[in-house]
Amino acid sequence: MPMIYAHRGASGYAPENTLRAFALAADMHADGVELDVQRTRDNVLVVFHDETVDRVTGGHGFIADMTLAEVKRLRVCKPFPDQPDEIPTLEEVFSLLKARGLKCNAELKNSVLPYPGMEEQTLDLAAKTGMTGAMLYSSFNHYSMARIKQLDPTAKTGLLYGATLVRPWDYAKSAGADALHPEFTEVLQVADEVQRAHALGIEINPWTVNAPEHLRAMIDAGCDRIITNYPDRALAMLG
Repeated sequence: MPMIYAHRGASGYAPENTLRAFALAADMHADGVELDVQRTRDNVLVVFHDETVDRVTGGHGFIADMTLAEVKRLRVCKPFPDQPDEIPTLEEVFSLLKARGLKCNAELKNSVLPYPGMEEQTLDLAAKTGMTGAMLYSSFNHYSMARIKQLDPTAKTGLLYGATLVRPWDYAKSAGADALHPEFTEVLQVADEVQRAHALGIEINPWTVNAPEHLRAMIDAGCDRIITNYPDRALAMLG
């Protein structure tokens, strides 16, 4: 049975990557959440997907150019204008997840801006909040995941990508990763992907799986974690 991870929290129902969305995922009994890590100008890790705030707030500009105080004045309000919520720090989110017993897939958003030292910061914060054992780290920057492994060989890492690759399980094994995080369409197209990965001890954790027929396909394929905006739908399908 796959674990169900709420993508940016229960983002089908609440503003993404907010405490409201993560608490709702817990209320829906998700196994864990997927979230995104950016960093402010004054070196604070915050949970936000884009490098800029423009898409989901009324503000403009790069998170990396703002102080935490400036970030905290913004509200995530799109596409749920009736549920505005502030941008949380990673520490605030880890504290909520720890209290609610949720696991966490933290995506380090360092494939556009490099954010030197983000790996150390995130690992330290997980330790500080008691989340170390509940963590899975991922990034489109695969060098970053190698860095996580150098810092903590026991940490679990996943390699994110949005293409249909040839023998990605061999690549993951050679890179020392624990999991592949493909766009779910790859699993639809490569019939034996999950079996080939599992034979090498590699997990398959597809994103972002929302349609009922795709959820069913990922369950039937034997995926390890399913990342979805609608954790309630996936859990209902699991029975």
